[in-house]
Amino acid sequence: MFGTTEALIIGAVIVLLFGAKKLPELAKSMGQSKAAFDEGVAEGAPAAEDSGENKIEGPLEEGGKGDIDGDGIPDSEDERPRVPDSEDDDDDSDYDESHNPSGGGFG
Repeated sequence: MFGTTEALIIGAVIVLLFGAKKLPELAKSMGQSKAAFDEGVAEGAPAAEDSGENKIEGPLEEGGKGDIDGDGIPDSEDERPRVPDSEDDDDDSDYDESHNPSGGGFG
């Protein structure tokens, strides 16, 4: 990630900005901030797991699909394809420009 030269340059810039007397205070402050952050993350993680926010309850039908949206129709029957399947989608060799309402040009 960083080479020796880059680390020395960054260290020199930090010494110039903060001064040699303030570096121990800065390091201590950064360590305390990291410890407080880690403590907050550790406290927040179990609460998110226990909240049950991501749990889905209710009967599932065969195949693992249930009524997710609550309309009384199992989602496996409720969903319809948005674009109907066409038989000639695989063959683009007989493309006809009459299907293009814009005339096929930019002008």
